[in-house]
Amino acid sequence: MSTLTKEQIGLLAPKQQEDLAALELRRVAKRQRLLKSARGSKILLGVQGACMAVVLFLAILAISNHSTTPLVFALALLVGMSYGQTIATHRRIDALFELYEREDDDAA
Repeated sequence: MSTLTKEQIGLLAPKQQEDLAALELRRVAKRQRLLKSARGSKILLGVQGACMAVVLFLAILAISNHSTTPLVFALALLVGMSYGQTIATHRRIDALFELYEREDDDAA
């Protein structure tokens, strides 16, 4: 897609200028959403920290009570955390690839 100059945009009809502005606004909004997705979430880090605290508590509880039941719950929580982290990482990578492709298309 070629870039229009201010003079070329000024020659367009008002409706066409509005459409062009709306198109550019959607493009910028999508880029901002992709950048936010690529940066990741601070909330996810907090949730992971809280889950790790629960896992450590369950491990200590299992050691002190000589029971394996808390270890089973700790292991299940660790598996869930791993799965969640994998999903979050894939979403961030997808957003980075899409940003890269958009920049590559804009450069061409």
